[in-house]
Amino acid sequence: MASVYRKIYITLILIVIIITAAWVFAYTWKVQHTSELATVEHPQQSNTNPPAIEEKIDNEKAASTVNEQPTATTTPIATTTAESTNEKIKLTKLKINDLVESPLVIDGEARGSWYFEGVFPVELRDAKGKLISSAQAEAISDWMTDNFVPFNAKLTFLLPETATGTLILKKDNPSGLPQNDESMTTMVRFK
Repeated sequence: MASVYRKIYITLILIVIIITAAWVFAYTWKVQHTSELATVEHPQQSNTNPPAIEEKIDNEKAASTVNEQPTATTTPIATTTAESTNEKIKLTKLKINDLVESPLVIDGEARGSWYFEGVFPVELRDAKGKLISSAQAEAISDWMTDNFVPFNAKLTFLLPETATGTLILKKDNPSGLPQNDESMTTMVRFK
């Protein structure tokens, strides 16, 4: 009888060791690949504005004119429109200045490096920057890849005081290091 308990005890210990080793391997792999991406995508910045930031400033000026529309931005450097193909994340249905209402369903694709444990944060803010709603975008398929992975998210909110707002999709950054922060911002209008 003691022999049976001993075998069960040893089996349980082996299972715990295997699970722990797998988690450590996956976490190490994720941190290593995230660090490599940060090194490539965030070169040392000088005191002058990079061209992409100057482009963002120009886009904001263009947004103030009647016939032109602002672009969504991927911070800190890249600028792109929401309907175009971005190198890291893209929205499927939502376009810049679209009218939105609750519940807001967001569909798109993001590179596997944007996810951590298959999710990344999404925020909806009003024109004053006040948080209206937040959720986790969830990967629909395997996120442990460098390829695009489809995602969806659902934001439920009350109609804010302002007529416009901002949808922010944030790269999940478990390290907390600012050089690994990235986001895509899209302007929206509320119904």
